[in-house]
Amino acid sequence: MVESSARMYDSPSDTPAGPGDRLFPPETGPAPFPRARPIAFAGLGLALALAVQALGLPNLVTGVVVNALFITISSLAGPWAAGVVGVLTPFGAMITGHLHPHLLPLAPFIAAGNVLYIQGHVWSATRALPLRVVVGPGMKSAIIGAGGWILLQAFAWSAALRGALLAIVTMQMVTACGGVVLGEGILARIAPGGPASASCDVARR
Repeated sequence: MVESSARMYDSPSDTPAGPGDRLFPPETGPAPFPRARPIAFAGLGLALALAVQALGLPNLVTGVVVNALFITISSLAGPWAAGVVGVLTPFGAMITGHLHPHLLPLAPFIAAGNVLYIQGHVWSATRALPLRVVVGPGMKSAIIGAGGWILLQAFAWSAALRGALLAIVTMQMVTACGGVVLGEGILARIAPGGPASASCDVARR
């Protein structure tokens, strides 16, 4: 009986510890805590965005860096993780002085513009660079501009605030385009293949 049992494990691949063992197959199944990565990236991205806004850098620099964070987080952890950051950063901009208090009603439109910006980049990630630079920023600027037009009809804003609104829409377009370029530059270093890589494609699903 002992000899018979020993012959059962003559080959290393037939032992319980061997790769071919059929008595103890390797466990398979979904990875534990599948939402941990997006949540972690959303928290990290929000902290970084607020830190950048608190530095008091020029709006042009701050805007480019924050938009680049959206692109990077979206590609590495999924668009909803970046969307959470995009929804909250306009209110951080108000707290840190990057958004004039009188323009606070514009914050929800900026938040919506950030979400469209992220989705636009997801859609165009595998397309040519000129399209990637135009689609997301164009969608973002359009929604902010439309929101500003609605607010102009609803409130009697002064000429100074009207001028500030035009400056914001223009700035949002410029910084959004710069964010795509900078974000993809970061991805080119940390994700082989950039935003079109396999790891980024999985995150976008």
